[in-house]
Amino acid sequence: MRSLVGVMTPHIAAFLFVCVILSGPGLAQEIVSDSLRVLALQLVNQERTSRQLPPLTLERKLTQIAQSHADDMLARDYYSHNSPEGMTVSGRYEAVGGDPWLLTAENIAKCDGCKTPIDESYVRQMHEGWMNSPGHRANILRKGLTEFGYGLVIGQGKMLYAVQTFSGPGTAQGDDIGADTKQLTPQEQLEVALAEINRSRKANGKVELRPSASLSQGAQNLLPGRNDSEFKVDSSGDIYEAVPAESQNDWAQLTVVIASCGGCGTEPVRPDAIYFTERWLGDDRYNEMLMQTDATHFGFAMAASGTGKKIGVGLLGMEH
Repeated sequence: MRSLVGVMTPHIAAFLFVCVILSGPGLAQEIVSDSLRVLALQLVNQERTSRQLPPLTLERKLTQIAQSHADDMLARDYYSHNSPEGMTVSGRYEAVGGDPWLLTAENIAKCDGCKTPIDESYVRQMHEGWMNSPGHRANILRKGLTEFGYGLVIGQGKMLYAVQTFSGPGTAQGDDIGADTKQLTPQEQLEVALAEINRSRKANGKVELRPSASLSQGAQNLLPGRNDSEFKVDSSGDIYEAVPAESQNDWAQLTVVIASCGGCGTEPVRPDAIYFTERWLGDDRYNEMLMQTDATHFGFAMAASGTGKKIGVGLLGMEH
């Protein structure tokens, strides 16, 4: 999972609180109402839709962790995306049952000396402050987000903590910098991955690998289906069985390499093929596999869960 964070300490208060609870003897605090969470979401969506970005929806788990993090910062007097134990926004999301492969993002803010009662004008002022801060603005306008959570709390000492949380499938590697993110045919996926690997093999004095449709089909057969609940590769069986039966005897040796990413979009595209191969080439163990002197052919395939997780599989073959 990828996670993104931003912080802001505003000069003025920004929220309306409507209910009072007790979080300890004599420690009164107020938390935000659902109606103001809706207002906060409306403000975010106005910014997004005006830029042709899809609107977000209010989500229970994200709201739960946003409120709990605001409460925790107040109760333990700290101001950070990480709790004193090191828990991050992605960890908090996973702890309440959130999908670990989604992209998560978080904005936080605090205000010392905020006065109550506070009306909705403060929500708007806080929103403006976040939009005027590059890091927070980037989260609010980020591609690949679909859901939103909101929490805030003010203590007896007039210290206010506010938290925005976001999640979604994310985007392909490089999409935010204008990378070519068109979907690729299986043949194009192989061509992109093999070009990266052969560039490295050539630099290391190795013979370039040849493309193999049979090995690419074997890689595809190892990938999970889009509706697979676990969406992971089962490589515990005989790799040869993944290759089409009519070509299994062509190979004296097969080696499989696997990589995955989270929060990286909904469809396999060109930057994913480059990302997976770069990960393999940057890992000592996988690099050694890809640089095998006796290897002759390579096959490659990718799959996406549709909710942020992608998997790349490469099959390295030594022909008889």
